Amino acid sequence: MSTAAAIIAGVIWGGACGFGKYLLLWRPLFDAAERDEVASQSRVGRNSTLSLLLDLPILFLPYLLRNLLPFPLAPCLIATAIALSVCGRWPLLWRVHEQRKAEEAAAAAEAAREAAEAAGPEEFAEDDSGF
Repeated sequence: MSTAAAIIAGVIWGGACGFGKYLLLWRPLFDAAERDEVASQSRVGRNSTLSLLLDLPILFLPYLLRNLLPFPLAPCLIATAIALSVCGRWPLLWRVHEQRKAEEAAAAAEAAREAAEAAGPEEFAEDDSGF
């Protein structure tokens, strides 16, 4: 039971910190890209470095509190690391996926429009049957 509690605590701590890192570091870059502003390579590099530097205290805190926590440290640290990684990247991957879906839908609509234009008016002429 204590291992399950350690995993749950690690997932909660890592997930909250990972999502917080996304909100503070990566979301502004995507919002700038949506406004057609180019994210500089130095800004992306700075955010990557800050992200890695923030991982250290996030993972170090359970280690510091190991004597106060009523569960084993190893499962807590592993769950924290996994949740930190997944929750920090999942919103980014979701946004990229949504952008690609929108681009594919726009490309399909453009292809359908071009096909309709290329078919000419005779295929779309009204039928004289009265229906």
